[in-house]
Amino acid sequence: MGQARRAHVDEHAAGGQAASGAIEGFVVMSVKAMTDSKQRNLAALVGRFRDDEEGATAIEYSLIVGLIFLAIVAAVRSYTDSTSEMYQEIEDTLENG
Repeated sequence: MGQARRAHVDEHAAGGQAASGAIEGFVVMSVKAMTDSKQRNLAALVGRFRDDEEGATAIEYSLIVGLIFLAIVAAVRSYTDSTSEMYQEIEDTLENG
């Protein structure tokens, strides 16, 4: 009876090891599948990004807005310089009066 019980325990342990190996194999395959899936998703994302021309349009618009901003800054600076000169002339005229 001891040997029969030992044989049953050994069979059970072997089944557990086989199940454990199967689970480990499943986990490894699942991780590999997830990695492959992520690589495919990344490749698809890069492809869509490369083919997308809306970004180029956005960059063009941002450059145009930047140039308009620089033109406005230059105009305001010119206005402030001329206004400053005008007030300086008024001040000099009033002092020399």
